[in-house]
Amino acid sequence: MPRIKNAFFHRIHVRAWLAVALVGGLPVAAQAGYAQLASPSGFGGSSGNWTFAPSANDVRYGGTAFSPNALRIPGTTATMPAAYRFAANAPRIAASVIFMNPYVRTAVGIAAWLGVAKVFWDAADGVWKKDTDELISNYEYSVAGHLPSSWRSTPQGACQFALDSQYASYPNNVYQIASVTATMCHIQQLYNGKVVDDSYNTITKRDKPCPAGSTWTPAGCLVKGIPQPVPIEEFQTRLPSTPMPETVPWELPRPTPLPVEQPVINPEPGSNPVPRPLFVPTGDPVSNPQYDPNAAPAPNNQPYIQPGVRVNPSPTPQEPWRVDLQPVNRPVSGPEPMPEPDSETPINPDKPSEEQLDFCAKNPDVLACAKPELDTPDGEIPKSNKNIQLNEENLFGSGSCPADVYFTPHGIQQLKVWDWNQSCGYITGYVKPILIICCTFAAFMILIPGRTE
Repeated sequence: MPRIKNAFFHRIHVRAWLAVALVGGLPVAAQAGYAQLASPSGFGGSSGNWTFAPSANDVRYGGTAFSPNALRIPGTTATMPAAYRFAANAPRIAASVIFMNPYVRTAVGIAAWLGVAKVFWDAADGVWKKDTDELISNYEYSVAGHLPSSWRSTPQGACQFALDSQYASYPNNVYQIASVTATMCHIQQLYNGKVVDDSYNTITKRDKPCPAGSTWTPAGCLVKGIPQPVPIEEFQTRLPSTPMPETVPWELPRPTPLPVEQPVINPEPGSNPVPRPLFVPTGDPVSNPQYDPNAAPAPNNQPYIQPGVRVNPSPTPQEPWRVDLQPVNRPVSGPEPMPEPDSETPINPDKPSEEQLDFCAKNPDVLACAKPELDTPDGEIPKSNKNIQLNEENLFGSGSCPADVYFTPHGIQQLKVWDWNQSCGYITGYVKPILIICCTFAAFMILIPGRTE
């Protein structure tokens, strides 16, 4: 390698180590890097289609499964929890599993889900069936007049009867129903396509007996129907049309993988999982060389430091269990080792951490960070528009010496302050040749390679 290059790289190395020494030094073995946690039991699938099969040890929070000790950190005995939020198509997959395994129908959550969807298992025929019971109104309605023949089962029917019986349509004069409510029938008169009159008719209702074979309920007359078989396609849409009880994923045959969103590493237990860094101690505390006993105790001014590794979740869509291992020395007050790993506050992009705060945020009382008291209040800075014209000016003329500089005190006598003719002579006669020689030498040093050893 050329000696010039050797000398260049030696200077770079020396400067780098000097910079390290100036900032307090860095341990040689402290190397940060990404690592992959082993996939926990029950997790599988691929990017965008992850699946998870919950177990009895998992905790449920609505549509989220929380595994307390799902992940093991490489090189340590520490573990981290993981959370899985079930995807939107999870109820459809669960319905398919229930259809193929009817014996799970007696579980509490599954039984409630089937009841709301009005689906049941017919053990005699060995098929899933749906109720075809129909709920009809136990009221009848009529518009003003109350003729025996005017009562209808719906307000719409009563309004239509009034239109047909009380209003006549002619070639250029047409009546139509504009709107119907439970108590009002609005009929409009149109002439040549334009509304010329509005008629509002009161609708009344009365109880009526339920038809034979039906049952009276507060919601209406329940007419029993003949149960019909349910194919799997309808079963897969009929159940998810109602909310899936949160216990269903744990009541399915194990293991049943259900689709989940991107898993969350080391979250707090709850329905809204947020990833948190985890500090894992890697030895006993040692003396802090930067401790200042004369200064007031502070989080960063403690007599000991606890060596450890910060495990920071850094997943990607393709690598859901990727973490960033960052060697960290945490200041502590005593030599007692940490009993177990400690979860840190979740990273909030809207609130900077202690390490991100600037000097003034840490020392708001110093004079340099004091806020000046200005006459203009905050948020009320006056504004104005002004036109500024820039004129170019050549200080040295167009390739020639500038004119001599003269000064006329009191307008009496003119004195020469600077003789540019003499100065230009010095520049062109002495400075110019020296600059040409230096530039020529520098050009030769660039073009001629260094001698190799």
